[in-house]
Amino acid sequence: MAGTFKTHDKNGNEMVRCEVCGRYYHQLSVHLAKKHKMSVEEYKRQYPGCPTISAWASQQVSEAQKKAQRGQHTQTETHANVVPNITANINDWEGTELDFGAAKLTVKRTAEMSDRDRGFIPEHDPNYHVDGELAEMLALGVEQGDNVMMVGPTGCGKTTLAEELAALINQPARRANLHGDVRSSDFVGEKVVEVDPETSQSVITWKDGILPEAMRNGYWLLLDEVDAAPPQILFVLQAVLDSGKLILTSNHGEVVEPHPDFRIITTANTTGRGDDTGLYAGTNVLNEAFLDRFGTVIQHNYLPPKVEAGVVSKKTGVEIAAAQRCVEVARLVRNGFDNEECYCTLSTRRLISWAKKIKALGAQKAAKVAVLNKLNREDADYVAGVIQRIFGN
Repeated sequence: MAGTFKTHDKNGNEMVRCEVCGRYYHQLSVHLAKKHKMSVEEYKRQYPGCPTISAWASQQVSEAQKKAQRGQHTQTETHANVVPNITANINDWEGTELDFGAAKLTVKRTAEMSDRDRGFIPEHDPNYHVDGELAEMLALGVEQGDNVMMVGPTGCGKTTLAEELAALINQPARRANLHGDVRSSDFVGEKVVEVDPETSQSVITWKDGILPEAMRNGYWLLLDEVDAAPPQILFVLQAVLDSGKLILTSNHGEVVEPHPDFRIITTANTTGRGDDTGLYAGTNVLNEAFLDRFGTVIQHNYLPPKVEAGVVSKKTGVEIAAAQRCVEVARLVRNGFDNEECYCTLSTRRLISWAKKIKALGAQKAAKVAVLNKLNREDADYVAGVIQRIFGN
């Protein structure tokens, strides 16, 4: 029944009614394909004169086309830049204290490190846009010795922010992805059989996993997709988050005390409450005791369009006008996802992959191999339609 469903969105914009089921959407194309296995053309034949896109959505598409053609965006960057102005030669800053807004971190002296430690310092990316507010929150969490969780959509730069901050202060960091078949032995360690070089005899020794190695040496441990980690990994991690110590029961109960510089920084696509969007299959509901161990939780999102276009252009070499059109496509697709018009989104990472191929293939063909082929048919049709509207034929 028509009265059963909301006729306007949360901002009061009127939506159009699906004559098949009575639901309301700003655009019916994806809904028709997903729920009714029907194309827009078939719908129009059955219900002539019935609109398939709302006045608000039509206006948004029209404005997007005009903005893309002008190569301009009205949205401005909202975050203050509190990131220090670092020269390309980071060695000039060794031993000095850098201000990140309310936080202060000291640049480490590489001469005092081992070759192995220096090898784990992330490489500084001069084209990475460091959000001042997010960098300030992360630096403050590090300064205060917090366990840090960064939450946000895929490909928005969560782990890269931590790596860039580590690069600026010469901080060695190890990175592990907890999604999939990560083994406890990879994470904690295991006993292995090795040959003693002096006696040529086989001996059983303990080999640290990435967690105790980081704890002993004062590395930052960057753990991706913690909300998809296996339970056996989470239980080990929770003990360290809680007490700061690690007990290696398989190594005669050895207790590993953390180095003062050791930090745990995790990333997640959800806030530990599970995923109801369908984008992040395999994520888990994290228990309250686990979440309570993080003193700093940072919410990430995609960059403002003007900034994101600049990043895409710098990283790929495409002209700024083309980068702006790519970002406009992403903005419309993200809005479509929020309005349940499609069931996919476009990350900054995917935009960069697309833009890298535009020079060689053109926008349409490049989108096919970098974006569309990763989507189901309905979402691919939706995104292809957005790309055609913004880039033209």
